[in-house]
Amino acid sequence: MIEPFRNLGYYHPDFHGSFSIKSVLPALFPQDDELDYKKLGSVQNGGEAMEIFAKLHLLRNRSERDEIRKDLLAYCRLDTSNIKNKQTKRRGNGRSFAKIFRFLV
Repeated sequence: MIEPFRNLGYYHPDFHGSFSIKSVLPALFPQDDELDYKKLGSVQNGGEAMEIFAKLHLLRNRSERDEIRKDLLAYCRLDTSNIKNKQTKRRGNGRSFAKIFRFLV
């Protein structure tokens, strides 16, 4: 993710020193909740997702298990979508990453 910013010399304080998707997209588009991992439910990063998934089968309470499953799916959906958009941009048609370049220009 650092390439477009290194070349264009753009930095936003909300990146907090990171050029990861999880830092860049919410900083550039703070009103777009679909791009903000911090606005997800109980799962907001890959480490949490792996740990929670590994323990999911131990939960006896079905409604709690269903809620956590929903949060896991929301995290995976957002992560996959952002990665897909990044890869698509490399091929020339990225939707979210096109927003970044319009923002910077």
